[in-house]
This record gives sequence, C-alpha cells and structure tokens, in this order.
Amino acid sequence: MVKVALAQINATVGDLLGNARLIAESAREAHTAGARVMLAPELALTGYPPEDLLLRPAFMDACQSTLAALAADLADLEGMHVVVGHPMRLNGDEAIRSKSMAVACRFNAASVLTAGHVRASYCKRELPNYQVFDERRYFVSGRDAGHGPVVFEVGGLRFGVLICEDAWFDEPAAAAVQAGAQVLCAWSDAPSPFPPRALAEVRRRGWAQSVAQREAGVASVSAPVRGPGGRIVAAVSVSGPIERLTRQPGRQHAPAVVAAAHALTEALKRAE
Repeated sequence: MVKVALAQINATVGDLLGNARLIAESAREAHTAGARVMLAPELALTGYPPEDLLLRPAFMDACQSTLAALAADLADLEGMHVVVGHPMRLNGDEAIRSKSMAVACRFNAASVLTAGHVRASYCKRELPNYQVFDERRYFVSGRDAGHGPVVFEVGGLRFGVLICEDAWFDEPAAAAVQAGAQVLCAWSDAPSPFPPRALAEVRRRGWAQSVAQREAGVASVSAPVRGPGGRIVAAVSVSGPIERLTRQPGRQHAPAVVAAAHALTEALKRAE
C-alpha cells in the first residue's frame, strides 16, 4: 500500500520562497507520517492565479530556480515523491502564432520531485476560460504543444498526473492510462473568498477547501466520505458563485454538504 498525502496550504500569489517553504514543511510532515507521495495544489509554487506575473521572463526564471532548489531541499526524504504545481517555460519552445496573436509557450505544469531532482513535468492539457478562469491568455495546452502524459512509479503502483480541468475530459485520463497509469492523481486550485477565520473553521470541521490569497467569483466546499477503517474514499462537493456559498442564505450549503457526506459514510458502515 502507498500512502498519499494532500498538502492543503495557503499559498500567497508571487511569494515563491514562502510558498516553497510551505510545500517543504508539508512534505516533511507527510513523510514522517508514512506518506511516499504528496500532492501540492495546482500552481502551488506561485499561488493561484499568478496572472500577468507569468508575462515577466524574470518571474518565470525565478519559478524554475525555486523549483530546483525545492527539489534539492527535499533530497533527504528517502523514497518521497512530491508533485508540485507551477508555471513552466521550456527552452526551445517557440510562441504559438496566428494572424492576430502570439502566445508564449508557458504551461500550467506539475512536476514530480524526488531524490533531489525534478524527475518529470506534466503540462495541463485542458485550459478553462470561463467565469474567473482565464488560462488561455497565459498558457498553452500541453497536448497542443506535443507534450505527453506523465506516469511515475512508487511502491509498485504507477501514478498518472492530471490537473483540474483535465479531469472533466476523457482524453487526458485516457492518455495517462495508455501510458501505464493505474492510479490517477487529479488536483486543482481556484480563487477563494474565505477569510482566515472562516478557513480555520473549514479545516476544523474537516472540509477540504483549496486556498488562494485572492478574492474572485467562485467558491467551493467539500466534505470527506469515509469507508472502512475511517479511510477517505470519496467526497461530496458543491461549487458556485460567492454570494450563493458564502453569504446568507447560501451558507446553508456547507452543512448540507457535510450532512450528505456523513450519510454516505454511515451507509458504507452498514454495508461492511
């Protein structure tokens, strides 16, 4: 059995060193607890969404050097694989041009860090461009740029990597499975409106909430469903505009989500 940890961190947009420190602290805590795979959120290194910081070459260079330094810092964690979300620019990748625009080859990526090195990097294939998401302004699809799936092996299991929107479409998962993946790791991030006090309550109650340091128009709340032995086997989630989820009468959704998760947990206990 391979224990997988999820790093729920409060990343600050643009604070590369601070975010790397949070990721490293989470990785060490997870390793001590017996995990050999840890997933940090989408674009965890930069915070979400980094927006026009991505247009600055110096910022992209700093992302690359900070990622390499983070990998080196975690080299002493034997057998640990840390998957970190970050923006990426590959040497030799030219801008994708049309008659009206040119998009630099920047990718919404996730890299596997192990044994002090960046072992592999996956480029998000499906880019959302609706509501608060504007990823096609900044990123190129990994599929369109010719980059394939990423699969890494830990403890005899082969893990495939997906990022957020990839999980809503068949092709990214199918490509990972075709490349040998037995387990799909899919994670995401989104702008969050919750203030620190509300976030503390979210964590206290066991809700999983992706955190970012920027207010926008969408929020989500989810609660775990636990199976035999208390293991989390699924989650109940609801997403929607801020005014529906974080203001009255919208706050009623959070207790309903937790109640639904509790009901499913009890049903699983009865089925044992």
